[in-house]
Amino acid sequence: MKQFENKKNLIPFKGPCYINGVDIFNATWDLNSAVEINYPELSSNNFIPTQDWKISLNNNQKLIVHIFEYKLENYENLVLWEYDKSNFKILNTSQDVDIKSLSSIKCNIGSNEKNRAKNFLNSLKKL
Repeated sequence: MKQFENKKNLIPFKGPCYINGVDIFNATWDLNSAVEINYPELSSNNFIPTQDWKISLNNNQKLIVHIFEYKLENYENLVLWEYDKSNFKILNTSQDVDIKSLSSIKCNIGSNEKNRAKNFLNSLKKL
């Protein structure tokens, strides 16, 4: 991680946003605050949880994640952090970046709370 210390990188985070339905890295402020507290030498980087949000790259100038826009000229690198693979990958924005690879389809780990709640409601109907 030395290569990211005291740098200004934009880092989309592909990883868990919920554990058992509880927010952990569901917003930029969650993730950036956790990094700032635990790894202050990395806090000049900007971490973005990607979840299953819509992501686009506008003319290699702006990365748009959900409703947030990030001008790439304000950052040294665009870096993908794949949590499950324990992998960091510097992306070259002058080439075609596979935007779909940035999005994390499954960001809830642990039990699936939506199905659990639905099953609970269905069982109440049977009472």
